[in-house]
Amino acid sequence: MARTLRPLFAFVLLERPFLESKSGHLMIPRDAAKRLARNEGTVIAKGPTADASISVGSKVIYGKLAGDWIKVDDEREVYVCQDEDILAEWVEE
Repeated sequence: MARTLRPLFAFVLLERPFLESKSGHLMIPRDAAKRLARNEGTVIAKGPTADASISVGSKVIYGKLAGDWIKVDDEREVYVCQDEDILAEWVEE
């Protein structure tokens, strides 16, 4: 049976873009790459009472200490925060 992580209430699940682990000839440890990464991600799911202006697939910027990282499997982590912790959305013009 497959398990799916579904946010409740006004919580939102975010996925961070792929982190580069190499800069030129220098290898960057994964933990250091996470600390250096910007606070942006893609909304992959939202709870039933989350703000209607937030849509799945949106590229957003979130507060640094707003939520928690949850390990879904060996390779994938998602960020769980409340909808009010999302600070801005990237808009293509």
